[in-house]
Amino acid sequence: MWATAADDELRALGCMGVASVSEFGAAAPNLVALWSITASTVSKRIAERVEEGQVHRALDLHIPPEDASAFVQVMMAGPQIAARSVADLKTLRRMVSFGAG
Repeated sequence: MWATAADDELRALGCMGVASVSEFGAAAPNLVALWSITASTVSKRIAERVEEGQVHRALDLHIPPEDASAFVQVMMAGPQIAARSVADLKTLRRMVSFGAG
């Protein structure tokens, strides 16, 4: 993940989608339209992976896939925003690895 890249300059570039939403919000209709399409596609794909995990009994069947997708997207945005700010590499790596071990 670029957000935890060792190269400070690469990490500081951040995610163009997160940067544009943070900078312009809903004030730029063209960006809102693009962001909506992208967010919808990403949300759908994550929900599909959750459903797949449920079929294989790797994930709790009581978790609504759409809710899990929304949660994953929020958790993805945090490190992306932190990478553009003052978070150091050690902090970013802790953020994305929490609960992985």
